[in-house]
Amino acid sequence: MAWIGLALRRLRADRPATVGLAVLVLVTALLAALSPRVLARFADDAVRTAVAEAPAAARNIALIQHLLIGPGPEDDPLQFVRAAGLERERTFPAPVRALITGRSAAVESGRFHVDKATTDPAFARLRIQEGVDDYIRYVQGVPPTATVTTRDDVGPTAQDGVPVYEVGISEATAKGFGLSLGETVPLTGDPGDPLIGRGSRDALAFATVTGIYEVTRPDADFWLDDPTLIHPVIRALSAEVQLLDAAFLLADATHDPLARAMAGSDRVLRYTWRSFLDPDLVSDANLDRTITAFRQLQVQYPSANVTAAADTALRTGMLPILEQHRARWYAAESVVSVIALGPALVAVGTLALIAVLAARRRRSTMVLARSRGASGAQVVLPVLVEGLLIGVPAAIVAAVGAVLLVPAGRIDTTIAAAAAVVVVGVVVVIATVAGVARGQGLDRGGPGARIVTDVGPRRLVLEGLIVAAAIGGAILLRQRGVAAVGAANGGTGFDPLVAAVPALVGLAAGIVVIRLYPVPLAAVAWVAARGRGLVPMLAARRAREGGASSAVLLVLLA
Repeated sequence: MAWIGLALRRLRADRPATVGLAVLVLVTALLAALSPRVLARFADDAVRTAVAEAPAAARNIALIQHLLIGPGPEDDPLQFVRAAGLERERTFPAPVRALITGRSAAVESGRFHVDKATTDPAFARLRIQEGVDDYIRYVQGVPPTATVTTRDDVGPTAQDGVPVYEVGISEATAKGFGLSLGETVPLTGDPGDPLIGRGSRDALAFATVTGIYEVTRPDADFWLDDPTLIHPVIRALSAEVQLLDAAFLLADATHDPLARAMAGSDRVLRYTWRSFLDPDLVSDANLDRTITAFRQLQVQYPSANVTAAADTALRTGMLPILEQHRARWYAAESVVSVIALGPALVAVGTLALIAVLAARRRRSTMVLARSRGASGAQVVLPVLVEGLLIGVPAAIVAAVGAVLLVPAGRIDTTIAAAAAVVVVGVVVVIATVAGVARGQGLDRGGPGARIVTDVGPRRLVLEGLIVAAAIGGAILLRQRGVAAVGAANGGTGFDPLVAAVPALVGLAAGIVVIRLYPVPLAAVAWVAARGRGLVPMLAARRAREGGASSAVLLVLLA
């Protein structure tokens, strides 16, 4: 304990160096802790951008079914329709349900031919669209009401009780169909539409235009790329035959009389439950789980159209969006890892070199203590305590700062990265003084006190391998690119060897300069030796012979 107390007093006495080393550890640990979080942030932004840039119909979900649902209460006529949608939504896998932030239901009749003289044949569906009032504004007339009257003796079969609905239409539909405010037009069912062709009698109706609206937000996700309430859509049967399709808007409370009219002719309605997904809830961490969930969803609802084999249709493009993004991200992840991890690796290397310099400052003191009877543990333990006292608080602050600066990535990875910096620094310092701990001191000539002036062949071979590996890695990346290197490694995306190339190049540059800079310094020492002063000659000779200046030069280069 006395030796540990001496180490603590040493830290207090050498306050500037202690503070400087603590700041260096803090900065290095912050870079290391930020690196995985920045990489996670890049990955999250990439997948969210891919989803957000997709068409609205592809990045959301629409569930379609042909049936009749009973009427709701007067104050909420679509209550049972929404309840049916929520019941079906509960069949979605949990990761899919977690992305849903909004819902909207739509009720639609079969397709009717609008008996109005236009250039091209005009068709319309009667639609109830939940929440549409937030996206339109009536410029003529008033919104439709739930009032439904009837007409008798209509059509070639003199059909009685034909309903007359109040409808609202867009300005573009009014112009394209040649309709005006207050006009009532007859509607005849199109037998080519599945909802009309299965009926037991002719589908007849009338539509009275009570209001004409403009669409205030035509690009909103609310429409799910279905513009028939916004403007007519051209349906081309051939190059010469074009048909116009639109939708007439009904009041929500019209659901009950519309459903009764369809039931009276043995027909059904098309119900569409729309689930709006939030791209910000998608993350790279849960990407694989989300892809699996959408695959399960498509197994549950394999068809995009209602057929005899599939009574419920699912329309979404999320699965191909996510799968295509994952394939692209694998190709780009190596590039991003270089950006995110390269500076951190260089910083860790710099910290290791600074730790070597800090340990060398204490080496003579430790050698003296060892020669006076201190044990190896008494030499190493204070160094360990000093390193932990400086590094642990700095690593904690760095981990907290990284979490606050970049709210992405895993906490455990952040803590591990910050802790690794402390471990590297402590291990390097202990390794530097390990020779002293094993030696016997200056007066006994132990191996810990032995001074080595020459560079051994093993060290030269190791340095040569580092330089060769750096050159090979740099050439490979410049010629083939990180994407090609990642593909050659199996297409797994992140490659730590590729990310380490910038740090390896920096280290190799430092090694080359350290080995070459004595050559010009020899000339400087020769010139200094010709002078009369002793100080320039000694300084030049010491710089030529290396020592601590070699590590400093390597730090500056890194």
